[in-house]
Amino acid sequence: ETQVNLFGPAAGDYNVLTANRPYAQVETAWEWPSEEQFKTADVIVAYCYLKWNPERIKQVEKYLSGGKGLVVVHPASWTEPEPSQEVAKLIGISGYKFYRHGIVDLKITAPQNPICVGLPDKIRFDDEPYWPAAIKTDIEVLATSDEKDANDIKPQPLFWTHTYGKGRVFGCVMGHNVWTFDDPYFRIILLRGIAWAGGQSPYCFDSLVLRGTSLKEKE
Repeated sequence: ETQVNLFGPAAGDYNVLTANRPYAQVETAWEWPSEEQFKTADVIVAYCYLKWNPERIKQVEKYLSGGKGLVVVHPASWTEPEPSQEVAKLIGISGYKFYRHGIVDLKITAPQNPICVGLPDKIRFDDEPYWPAAIKTDIEVLATSDEKDANDIKPQPLFWTHTYGKGRVFGCVMGHNVWTFDDPYFRIILLRGIAWAGGQSPYCFDSLVLRGTSLKEKE
């Protein structure tokens, strides 16, 4: 009942998977972290829609200014209740106009970035991209997909990094379908992004990428 991987059988006993890994301690939060969690967390990973307000913006600003990390995954990257320049300053992007479900041909645009090292130039997923960003600040785009914006097809950022003061932010538009989280390529990008945002080696979770997955040789 506590299983996160909902596509196929359970990936394994949580205590076994996390054994001998004292550097990773995980707590959960619903809707918004507590004040104590903001004080103790090295990196906060948000997946649900975030209801931004002036108080929360100041809270995240203080958190990032202290050199901490933030990761926004899928709906957490879609700013609510509306696009905000203040939120864009913190996470790099704010608000979108379109979305779709289907095949996403991801293109790695920063192959030398530590998060992307060793990845193929193109990766295909079945997920839900958002685009275009209503407000975009100074971000490093790691990967894009070509999406139709008005009458033109343009590359739209799906993964990016951003810094705010001493803080690090990793942005991830992908993650709508549960099976996406079973994809080793998605896992390695997301886990590296989390580690980077937390101020650790981007590769410290690489050994977990294939846990619970079934690989098949291409015919």
